[in-house]
Amino acid sequence: MFMPRNTAKKLCAAEKLHWLPDGIYPRWQDEVTGVEGIVLVRGVPESEVVYQTHPMWTPEMDYFLFMARPEQGGLHPHLLEIRTGESRLLLDGNVHFAAMAWRSRSLYYFADGYFHEADVVDSFQGRGEPRVLGALPPECARLAGALTVDASGEALYFGASLVSEGEWGIYVLSLKDGQSRLLCKTDFRIGHFQANPYRPGSLMFCQETGGDANQRIWHIQDGGSAMKPLYQEEGWEWVTHECWWGQDRFLFTVWPYDEERKNKPHGIMMADLESGPQGKMTEIVRYPAWHTHGSPDGKWLLGDDFDRSLWLINGEEKERRLLTAGHTSGDFKTHPHASFTPDSRAIVFSSSKFGAREILLISLPDWKDLK
Repeated sequence: MFMPRNTAKKLCAAEKLHWLPDGIYPRWQDEVTGVEGIVLVRGVPESEVVYQTHPMWTPEMDYFLFMARPEQGGLHPHLLEIRTGESRLLLDGNVHFAAMAWRSRSLYYFADGYFHEADVVDSFQGRGEPRVLGALPPECARLAGALTVDASGEALYFGASLVSEGEWGIYVLSLKDGQSRLLCKTDFRIGHFQANPYRPGSLMFCQETGGDANQRIWHIQDGGSAMKPLYQEEGWEWVTHECWWGQDRFLFTVWPYDEERKNKPHGIMMADLESGPQGKMTEIVRYPAWHTHGSPDGKWLLGDDFDRSLWLINGEEKERRLLTAGHTSGDFKTHPHASFTPDSRAIVFSSSKFGAREILLISLPDWKDLK
């Protein structure tokens, strides 16, 4: 439900969105919870947020990276200028596996057999040229697992299916000289690469099956420990998604896929680098959660569900409250892939609530105002 301009200004805690210019972004109100938000990206075909495990804001939060589908081809990186509300296609052509750095304006991507680096703001403003970093190693058949930038800002991780059948490799590419180095090989398909945002050399990834893996979450430390389970699963657990939440801890979701599992621990879980490999976890909230994310300040979590509702979770009290509901419509099967903004004051997510794939933003309301 879109709100008239004056009503929206009255109901929305505008001071929480002071960094957004007034009068540019349409405001809306959730019919169930009364929470107010804005449409951050609209009118760009099939807009989607970057996956919640990866950066999407420039360091000053003055630009926002998102994915959208031009008239032809697959999803391509676009950039929104927050000050003006203008968005532009950053890169066209055969672009794959784009990922931003954690603390700079650099965007890394793979195109035509080579890894590249581009400054997103320069590209938005039509300045500069991308820098070619290096080629895909000859033993690699194709990329797998996505790109992710090391916390040091000096290396890029990528995965690949190898020419040798039934093997996958995890590589690290130096951003100084473009040279790639094999970290390890696996005999299972790899996915969801996530460099630890705070600990250099630390990489989380998953065994990708499209369903229930016998052991989903894995970890490797460049120059340190070998590949090993980051959370050692029990046979009955179905771990669906995972993400870092600080230097030493991570979040993941366990799906209760039948009546028996509904009586076992499930929902949003937390573990750390020491307890996870021992199969120890802390249950934060119990409900059929799908994806999760934690605020950078360590206070809040969020979770979604198969109805495309978003829940705000108080990390200290381990309590969840409905934030917003109904973010699918018609034939759309939009995944919210919600994440907190770098300042921990808002949540951005994909939605088809208003009949098209768009990107919405909600400023965190006062906890007492949610039920």
